[in-house]
Amino acid sequence: MKLIRPKHINDSYLISSNVTEADYAAYNAGTTYADGDKVIVVSPSATVTMTIASPCVITWTAHGLVDDDIVIFTTTGALPTGVTAGQHYYVRVLTSNTFNVSEKQLNFLEITTSGTQSGTHTGAISSHKIYESLQAGNVGNTPRLSPTWWLDTGNTNRWRMFDASISSRTINADSIAITLMPTGRCDSLALLNIAAATARFRMTDSLSGTTVTMTIASPCVVTHTGHTKANGDMVRFSTTGALPTGIVADTTYYIVNSATDIYEISETSGGASIDTSGTQSGTHTEKEIVYDSTYSLVSDSGIDNWYSYFYEDIIRSREILELEMPHLSSPILDVTLSDTGNLVGCGACIIGSRFDIGGTQYGVRTGIQDYSVKIRDNFGNYVTLERAFSKQAEFTVWVNSGKTNYVQDTLSDYRVFPIVYIGDESYSNTIVYGFYKDFSIEITQPSVSLCSITIEGLT
Repeated sequence: MKLIRPKHINDSYLISSNVTEADYAAYNAGTTYADGDKVIVVSPSATVTMTIASPCVITWTAHGLVDDDIVIFTTTGALPTGVTAGQHYYVRVLTSNTFNVSEKQLNFLEITTSGTQSGTHTGAISSHKIYESLQAGNVGNTPRLSPTWWLDTGNTNRWRMFDASISSRTINADSIAITLMPTGRCDSLALLNIAAATARFRMTDSLSGTTVTMTIASPCVVTHTGHTKANGDMVRFSTTGALPTGIVADTTYYIVNSATDIYEISETSGGASIDTSGTQSGTHTEKEIVYDSTYSLVSDSGIDNWYSYFYEDIIRSREILELEMPHLSSPILDVTLSDTGNLVGCGACIIGSRFDIGGTQYGVRTGIQDYSVKIRDNFGNYVTLERAFSKQAEFTVWVNSGKTNYVQDTLSDYRVFPIVYIGDESYSNTIVYGFYKDFSIEITQPSVSLCSITIEGLT
């Protein structure tokens, strides 16, 4: 069994998305809304003050925050030492006007500040919500602070793939393409409740940026003084101006004909060198790509004979895991789901670090809890109302006895936080994103112990 301990995707992590955030008009305090009108509210912000103390106390008048909300601070001057502009922090509410913050959600530790500060500080909530008006004549009522006037109906389309529900999908025509830049180690990724033909995962070393020059020639020669790249390594380029014709920014290229201080590039590993033409301008930057894989989502799960192979409908996987990415700190992650000519959907995108608990024993029980309504009338006819469902699973895992303390501590830390549980990568029905109902560890032998765990998934 493996776990993916998730990072919370927020405004500081999501660098780009091709899904527009234009579900409805943005809320305007001067507009009068009718019953049923909908608006979006993106990253609400306000002026805040901070104490230089242990712990630091932030004052935000009528903030409306709850524990574990994420806030990001900026300033016109200097923040106190201990608080970094642009970094996300987790909230612990003190009063309706004050709160503490921590860099970590698990084992919450309040930030301590020191030094001096200057300028005007602003706090912004990492939130992208749709609200529906509950009354006519609705004017001047801040949506997130006025529950009698506004109903929170969930995240905007762009952000549904990052909420706490698998059934709420981000939908986009042809593709969903996002770029993430999380802080800390990130080596695994899960996409759940997806509808697409292919999935691509690319990881770039965010610390590898180097200025390079390029010739306009056949072939193009890239100069990178002192490089250590070998044939087959992958790179991507960006520029402050224009790259030569033949090279496209942020496209994966493979090193060929590597030599001292120079190399050529190809669109495929070991392929022909690229020729360039036209003109170029600005400063060009090279970054090192450490992983790039594309997968077909066509599933062969139901194909166990030749008749099924030829005549059963083609189905596609609803989940995909990527557990083989390098252990890189603060990487740039590009995730792309594609299906040209069709709508593409993603119910959950979870990134984080992998933890191997041990080997999953045969005898796993999986299923679902259905929340649909089925009512039979006096004549035996059914009236149904389809609702969401959640996965359920029961596992027995063989654990190295030397890891039992760490396993118990890790599971205890995540008792109220959803994580991805993976019984076996080859059985998608054993992939459950949710909480454990209970677990127990039986130390059966000096070298091996048994962990029994029951998982309840999110809807």
